[in-house]
Amino acid sequence: MKYKLPILTIAVLLAAGWAGWRARHSENRVDDELAAVQEVAILGQVAPTQGPDAASDGASSATAASDYGAGRATAVLHESIQMIETCPSLHCRVRHRGRLYGEELKGSGEYVQGPSRLHQFRLDLSLRAGDLAARLVQVCDGRSMWTYRLIDDAPALSHVDLRRVQDLTKPSDGQATWYPWRDMSGIGGMPHLLRGLDETFQFVRVSPGTLDGSPVWILRGAWRPEPLKRLLGGQAATIDDGGEIDWSELSPHAPDHVVVVTGRDDRLPYRIEYRRSEGIAGTIAAPCATADDDTEMLLVMEFFRVRLGEEVAPGTFDYDPGNLPPSDHTERYITALRDSAPRRSSVGPALR
Repeated sequence: MKYKLPILTIAVLLAAGWAGWRARHSENRVDDELAAVQEVAILGQVAPTQGPDAASDGASSATAASDYGAGRATAVLHESIQMIETCPSLHCRVRHRGRLYGEELKGSGEYVQGPSRLHQFRLDLSLRAGDLAARLVQVCDGRSMWTYRLIDDAPALSHVDLRRVQDLTKPSDGQATWYPWRDMSGIGGMPHLLRGLDETFQFVRVSPGTLDGSPVWILRGAWRPEPLKRLLGGQAATIDDGGEIDWSELSPHAPDHVVVVTGRDDRLPYRIEYRRSEGIAGTIAAPCATADDDTEMLLVMEFFRVRLGEEVAPGTFDYDPGNLPPSDHTERYITALRDSAPRRSSVGPALR
């Protein structure tokens, strides 16, 4: 499976192992299953919304009279990225729910992020899908990033040497190309998730709403053409021309739009949803105009009990691999960083 930098998320990390588990426990090993895992990689992390102030049909009502367009939607997302990447520290609980290969997926855990200048984070998440239990731990101390995954009692560990990343992605010959290490933007954790969303989806509308009584912005994102063409290669010309897409050809594991909920006052992300419309026909942005009642929630992630600026306990970002030999993913990571540099340049240093 190709290493995907833009959204290195729970869905990607667990879907690969989940597909392998199914292959080992099924009499029918079909190529479509591995293809579906490739598509699940764009799912990232997601969650549901509550109804907006001016709408009665759900939080992310696309027909709310107070909707704003793409410029404002993108600006709100970038403000959220900036908030996460510059906060002194962040603690929060995390919840997942959705469906994966016909099984109900539920998960919970904790995310901790250190001072932005140190580029440290830790995610510890436990999940269950049917009879399968899994755990994901991802830890970064600013020098090394470790990813531990346990699925079906089969552990796997990978390592990225961020010092090598720094050395190998430095600009050369006076070029002004943006290199992610320059400010460590989106190297992992929640910044990585949000930047991945921005790279994969174009946020075309935003409307005000409420979540548990607090004011929020509800952002709707449509596929960017290039990522969508990788899933619907046979419709590449139609996508380029802005024509009507046959969405039925998109794998049932893939969404046709994404919804992100951020605080209107603090700009923190609280929920992300990946949705699939029913019987939709239209252009690349058409799913964003679909009412929530006519969509299926594929995967949901919630961030709650969010605390900013608290002291981080010593040792939080330390990781001991023990006797488990790690796979070195450093070169893959460097290649993916370079491949994503053109899209990331529009978000990176400009936010600082």
